[in-house]
Amino acid sequence: MEFNRNVQPPDIVLPHFEPKGVETAYQLFMKELNKGKDSKIFVYYDPDIDGLMAGLLVEQYLERLGLKNNNYGYYLNRNREHGFKLTDDQLKRLEGYTIVAVDFSVEKKDFDRILKAGINLIVIDHHEIDTKSYTKSKVDYVFSKCSSKGTYGVILNNQYATEEKKFRFLSGAGMVYYFLKYVEKHTNVPMYVEAPAMVGISLLSDIREIESNEARRFLRYAFALESDWMKFLYWIVSGESKSAQRFSPFGVPCINRDFIDFTFSPVINSLLRADRGYEALNILRGNQTVIDFMRRGDKILGFRNGQKKMISFIMDELDNAENTPGNLTCKRDNLMLCCLPSDFQPIPDLNITNYIGVACSRIKDEDKTGVILVVDKETNLVVRGSLRGGKDGVDYLDIFQRNGVPSAGHKNAFGILKCDVTKIDFDKIDKDIAIAEEEYSKTNINTRSVLEVSHLDFFLKSAIAKKICKYNELSRDNHRIYIKVLGDFSDKDVSRVKSEKVSDKFIKYYIDGVPVSCFDPSLDITESLIVIGTENNRYTKCTLRAGFEYDAEVDRKVISEKLSSL
Repeated sequence: MEFNRNVQPPDIVLPHFEPKGVETAYQLFMKELNKGKDSKIFVYYDPDIDGLMAGLLVEQYLERLGLKNNNYGYYLNRNREHGFKLTDDQLKRLEGYTIVAVDFSVEKKDFDRILKAGINLIVIDHHEIDTKSYTKSKVDYVFSKCSSKGTYGVILNNQYATEEKKFRFLSGAGMVYYFLKYVEKHTNVPMYVEAPAMVGISLLSDIREIESNEARRFLRYAFALESDWMKFLYWIVSGESKSAQRFSPFGVPCINRDFIDFTFSPVINSLLRADRGYEALNILRGNQTVIDFMRRGDKILGFRNGQKKMISFIMDELDNAENTPGNLTCKRDNLMLCCLPSDFQPIPDLNITNYIGVACSRIKDEDKTGVILVVDKETNLVVRGSLRGGKDGVDYLDIFQRNGVPSAGHKNAFGILKCDVTKIDFDKIDKDIAIAEEEYSKTNINTRSVLEVSHLDFFLKSAIAKKICKYNELSRDNHRIYIKVLGDFSDKDVSRVKSEKVSDKFIKYYIDGVPVSCFDPSLDITESLIVIGTENNRYTKCTLRAGFEYDAEVDRKVISEKLSSL
């Protein structure tokens, strides 16, 4: 499908950033492109939304430069596996190519293997990186040459110790954006107008740190951009008519925070987890729609329902576990651990290993650290594992690595690699997590803020309420501004509150018919703690637990500072 790209971009100045090694990567990239019709680029995607956006940015830019489909290829791992998975035989067929690998780390052994196969390599990533294992270079980024083949490899990564800390928030798509921004500066060929919006979407889907002004600019851009592709993105995923488009408080786009968090990400991720990654990619390219799926009897929402069921099966295993000595699946003080046998397949054709990450996120929603491992019963080896940390600022990756557990990813969200599960001391890890979280709590004030108001009706009509809507759309749950209604709320307003159970143990509340979706089944909205988001300027989300402690006087000052950043 063709899209009109000649639209006016939002009047938002995006921050300037040039990653370490970008000139080297640019030279490798242009060396290949300068071969003209003999150019051979291979785009290696990571199978999550950030990875799809990152790879799509590269593909779209190659199109802008005039490359035809026969000049480049692409690849996406099956079963949502991360990392470089091509075999030596597959690499032989890519000799003479330049691989652009996006949104995943390439280990030293694979890095060298690729160069020795006669392939140039550009890795653009944002995960934690240990440079010690790579060949020493005179520059402050990973760079290597294979003399026998005359090939080169370079890794761009915003997590290098020498990179600016304020750009550590960038997603994989964000790093690709800045690489292409550098190329754009030298070629005078601009990226599509949607490029920064794709970064904004990836920041939300990848749960990046989005509270800085630098990150907020990308989100504002995504929420404010009007373009055919952005509108199409809403339509193809939601299945609703083109006229039924939602609007954010930033203007008139059809994309907003709730849409990305609760419609776009679940639908695309459910396809990836069902091993339908290429179809997810075709949707984002505009080559396929929900209607196309339905015409051939392949309902896209069926994958999402399958995902919900798989999560429920995993959570039931954890809920039903007994905390007895030797039982790995149990709820410790700080760590909720679930070990599943590799032959556990409650739903045919769906691979359990593809759902452990999203189940860990459900545990994180309860402010606990979740670890789910799929283990081979005969060998006790971890087939695949995942962690989501309970506190955003704690380095759980370091804790696991210090305890000898092979792990890779982000500090508070990572994969656990192949190892003997019986040799992991989870009791010690649980204690180490307690120490790290206590230290973190001493040095970090609570990032949630509560504003006390006397009358809910008057407040919802105020200018500050709309400002808080904007702020909350640009913040993660733990950083949002919550509202506590004082006075006779419990007497006057509780009678106006109606509730109904919805799927997956969630509850949906209504206040005078306005939906307030609660994604924590333990929360009682009558406790008067409300976080306001927006959907057509309505107040839509309530996620704070009852009993949350705060200082109203301190929070008023904090809220004033938060809103001044808008």
